[in-house]
Amino acid sequence: MEEGTPSPASRPPLPRPPSSNDKDFSSAIVHAYPPPVTYIVQVPKDQIYRIPPKENARLAEEYRTHLAALRKQRSPCLNFLLRFLCILISIALPLLIATLIFYIVVRPSAPIFNIDRVVMDSKTQREILMDVINPSIGMGYLIEKGSARAAKLSYKERNLADGESPQLNLKARESRSFSLALHGVKKAVMEEAEKSLQGSKKAVQLRLMVATPVRVEIWGMKLWRMKMKVECDVKVMKSSGKTTKVLSQECKVAINLLRL
Repeated sequence: MEEGTPSPASRPPLPRPPSSNDKDFSSAIVHAYPPPVTYIVQVPKDQIYRIPPKENARLAEEYRTHLAALRKQRSPCLNFLLRFLCILISIALPLLIATLIFYIVVRPSAPIFNIDRVVMDSKTQREILMDVINPSIGMGYLIEKGSARAAKLSYKERNLADGESPQLNLKARESRSFSLALHGVKKAVMEEAEKSLQGSKKAVQLRLMVATPVRVEIWGMKLWRMKMKVECDVKVMKSSGKTTKVLSQECKVAINLLRL
């Protein structure tokens, strides 16, 4: 062995590696992270903009001009249809509101007729007692006399008697009673109807038709003369004396708004 070279026995022992049971091992681990880096960016002062450049304003103006050109290029039919719809709505909406207010305030309704009884004064005379009711709140009826044969009573679709229509001034929410004096037209038909009433306990079907002029009055204002038609299908049976008993009836009223 050369001089100056230590022997293995004289060498110092190597350090013992730390074991897993060593409590100080975790504290001996050192994590190395790179140091933070800072960047500095320098921008010239004349290149810092505080307002949009002029190019943006030019692009926005071109976009608005393009939209306006597209609107002008719409179909003429479409423009006409849009204008027509606007005019129609502007006219129809006020009319609808006015009609609704008129219906709520006035409550227009046709008169209601009822037959109380039929009286046989003689073999050729008939008197029909009736009631009429006006259910309207703000509408009245001026019922005028019609022709001499405005009221007709028929039996088996044959004319039995006729006479004049009544004259009534029927105000709003008012009821009136009136009578129709009818005269026999054909004696044979009158006798046939009389025998049916006298010799049978079954009901006899009669029809009363009245056509008369009428004027509607709303808030004191009289409208034009119209035509009112009343049709009543009534079943009667012979009662005591000259009176007949009304078993059932159905009256319909129609008013023609056209001027007479």
